[in-house]
Amino acid sequence: MACKIFQNIHITLLLVLVFATSCVPAPKNIDANVVSSQEVKVATYLQNGRFYLNSGRFDLAEGNFRRALIFAPDNAAIYNDLGLSLQRQKRLAEALESVQKAVALEPELAIYQINLAALYYDNQQYSKGIDLLTALLFPEHLATENSAEFIKKQLSPFQLTLIYRTLATLYYAQGDLESAICYSEKAAFSTSSDLEAGIHIRLLLTNEYLGMAYRFTQRHIENAKSISPRIMLDYGIEFVAKEQMKLAFEASRRVLSDNSSPEYERRTAYFILLSAKELAEQERAALIDELLMLSAQVCEDANLQHADYWPWVFSTMIKQTVDEVCYAN
Repeated sequence: MACKIFQNIHITLLLVLVFATSCVPAPKNIDANVVSSQEVKVATYLQNGRFYLNSGRFDLAEGNFRRALIFAPDNAAIYNDLGLSLQRQKRLAEALESVQKAVALEPELAIYQINLAALYYDNQQYSKGIDLLTALLFPEHLATENSAEFIKKQLSPFQLTLIYRTLATLYYAQGDLESAICYSEKAAFSTSSDLEAGIHIRLLLTNEYLGMAYRFTQRHIENAKSISPRIMLDYGIEFVAKEQMKLAFEASRRVLSDNSSPEYERRTAYFILLSAKELAEQERAALIDELLMLSAQVCEDANLQHADYWPWVFSTMIKQTVDEVCYAN
């Protein structure tokens, strides 16, 4: 059931695989006289495995999960976490097989199906991922008009956002750009997080949908309790593209006044301000001094980092400003 709104859109999406770390159900098919001892071993191996996952020791995590499976061979949560450890080691086919077992053991848990769809993406089996998540959103046993109520009852807001974002990524990989944009928008509207809003904004900016990007950013800013430097910077970029430089400068100054702004956001904001032709020489010199204090490679980094999503008009302006500031004789 494709979701179609826009046409002729070219976009790159980043898929983030999220695995469940819920409590592991009690092992099945274990003799009642030894269940306590078995469960202790399972819990210990599982706890160790998740510790190593969080520590980046994916090989050790895998070993602990496999030991846990010796004592709980029918435990879906362990297969799910084993799949994560394998995915992090780039052993994608094995990861897919492991999470498939988790889904087979507990098909009612949506998070395992979401993880499986993400692994279908990793294994370039895009249609299977789309079919899996579409069935999760629109169960065949329900009439279409009842599906919204079913989703509300069965899926958490977090899971629903994951489904929309994963579908967007799968549709893009398959070449259905209309549906990719549509589900990306659904992901952004399903949560008030700056993360999802930022992904959708930069998706639109990449493909020169400047009007849509501006309207979405404006709505997000109006409704959000606080605005991240990333969103504010994108707002400034949109104003540059709309040739509303005064508002672009205002947004850039807000980025610089926020102490939490990362170096990339600060660097780009400085270059936006330095593009102003009416800058007094003293103010321009002060801005350049502040810019160069960010890092020794500030000029080199300016042309390399995050420029892939910039609209053409903004990219052209930044390149010209970087050349003037960094490489002029």
